[in-house]
Amino acid sequence: MELARRWGLVDALRNCGWPAEHLQDVVYTTKIGGYELGRLAWPSISEMTPPAQSPVFAQRCPQNWFNPILHKFAKAQTSVDLRFLHRLVSFVQADDHVTALIEDLENDTQYSIKARFMVACDGGRSFTRKALGLQREKAGPIGFAADGVFRSPALAKRNGRVEAGRYTIITPQGMSFSLLPMDGKELYRMMLYVEPTKATADRVLDAIRYSIGEDIPFDMVGDVLHWVPRVTMAEQFRVGRIFIAGDAAHTMPTAGGFGMNTGILDAADLGWKLAAVLRGWGGPKLLDSYHVERKPAAQRISTMASAIYKQFHVMGDEIKAYGNATLEESPAGVKARTEIGDKLTGFFRREFNAIGGALGYKYEGSPICIPDGSEPPEDSMVDYIQTSRPGHRAPHAWIGEGLSTLDLFGDGFTIIHSGGEMGSCAAFQESATRRNIPLRVVSYSGDPVRNLYPKNLTLIRPDGHVAWRGDEFDQPPEEVLSIVTGSGPTTA
Repeated sequence: MELARRWGLVDALRNCGWPAEHLQDVVYTTKIGGYELGRLAWPSISEMTPPAQSPVFAQRCPQNWFNPILHKFAKAQTSVDLRFLHRLVSFVQADDHVTALIEDLENDTQYSIKARFMVACDGGRSFTRKALGLQREKAGPIGFAADGVFRSPALAKRNGRVEAGRYTIITPQGMSFSLLPMDGKELYRMMLYVEPTKATADRVLDAIRYSIGEDIPFDMVGDVLHWVPRVTMAEQFRVGRIFIAGDAAHTMPTAGGFGMNTGILDAADLGWKLAAVLRGWGGPKLLDSYHVERKPAAQRISTMASAIYKQFHVMGDEIKAYGNATLEESPAGVKARTEIGDKLTGFFRREFNAIGGALGYKYEGSPICIPDGSEPPEDSMVDYIQTSRPGHRAPHAWIGEGLSTLDLFGDGFTIIHSGGEMGSCAAFQESATRRNIPLRVVSYSGDPVRNLYPKNLTLIRPDGHVAWRGDEFDQPPEEVLSIVTGSGPTTA
């Protein structure tokens, strides 16, 4: 959502189709309308407000809505030619370009594209990654998963305003499946995520009937999809002039929206670096930093996603130990449901309150960030402490009516002056201008900014990450600019 704010897409996402008044609570229950074991409160969009660490808050926007919004935005750029129903057949890499053979599936024709670089975002089964001969590190599978989408106006009508944002169905067999409203109206998604073997379509249908009741009619929409929840990580994210991003580079279990957000961050990181090189002010080492920065970031968040997913199995075993007590109308049943509910909400709260997971990644050891010897804050999935330490996301602070420090970043480098003399900034600006490096200097000395930017000068990259900070420039401007643009000696 912070990137959406930069791109001017917040309103489009807020109005994507999800009803603003729809409750989004996460509910653990024996079935829809059955015994409720626990609930994680998550207000409706109309009631949500941004956390202290960000100018925006989370938004529910399923991918079937999100993708068309991004498509429309991409097509609006004069530099973009968006082509559907096309397939990459092969590619050849030379010293100064990549040539790709493309098949137009609609017209049954083929043609070539020659470009300076190629970025492959072609999914977990990436043809490009395999053709490049890149190996993947694979963790063992965490069970098997499947999902199916169905339509049920009768279910939506029965639930009405009490509809939640997610139901996880707890049976005597464990944490069995989850039911997610998809459009807030009549479309739902049934997810089976801890299956011991590949689930059949009938198994998905049985789960739907068990969850909503035999008397509620529904119609399936599309096929049942299967996947194996596991962490995979490509050994390299770059080979020469070809890069891989998103699921082509890494996959992880479905938890917290981590996978999609990580893929989008890959694109944001690589995007500004490619732009810098193509515009002539980015050096040859700038593109090397993509792999160095993004692989550890992906490893960090995939570890968090795996911890959540593995807990499905742990909790499932604990639930099985209670037997049928979860379904009993008795003191023993009440006790069992209370104990299980407390455990569920206590652990899984972190999946749905993962601001630390979303914003706390850092580019430690990046060759284009200049470290200052400070220690990082404690890394947490749930808690997030803003810091202007090099490599971290630059902190958010309100600097005017509706204006955040994050709104200053995106077009080039930014120096935030929060105290002391500004004299040395002139030489830095002059050096950047001489090298055609986009840079602006802004001065905010109030307490909110100074508390988050305690050094007099903080240099922010186009992607909003801190490249350098200090009370004064103790290195010549040319040297600092060479490092942060990948044009000269690196720090790592």
